[in-house]
Amino acid sequence: MDNMGSFWKVIVVLSIAMLTTADVIEVDMDQEVPEEGLVFNLVDRNHVPTTNGSGLLIASKRSQREVTKGTVCDDGWDNKVADLVCKSMGYTCHEYWVAGVISERQTTLPTLVDDVECPESSTSFSQCTYTTNHNCQHSEDVLLMCG
Repeated sequence: MDNMGSFWKVIVVLSIAMLTTADVIEVDMDQEVPEEGLVFNLVDRNHVPTTNGSGLLIASKRSQREVTKGTVCDDGWDNKVADLVCKSMGYTCHEYWVAGVISERQTTLPTLVDDVECPESSTSFSQCTYTTNHNCQHSEDVLLMCG
């Protein structure tokens, strides 16, 4: 099973890294972010939002009048969290997730979410807790494939 896990990890990282402009759409970067909570997006290696359900997971959070965008660390991350995040973006569930770096540009972003904990009965990411004080390297950033 370890060999198959490594195989799928390579496939996911390669498919995320190989996104082209045909896989992306232009969106308003001043996306509405609620007063409380997070908004998630998937972006390609050029930080353009994707339409194919896979990419680097970016979180946006409002604090006072500013919106901060950053990466999501895999500490505390599991399949349940991946499903909740994918559902928050309008997908049915997650297909696969892995941690890694897909671009140097990614390393210029702050890590915004760390140590995620979701109760087993959670039906929404808003029921989860996390910290913004992190101990993560960008090699721990979540790359997510939703379906």
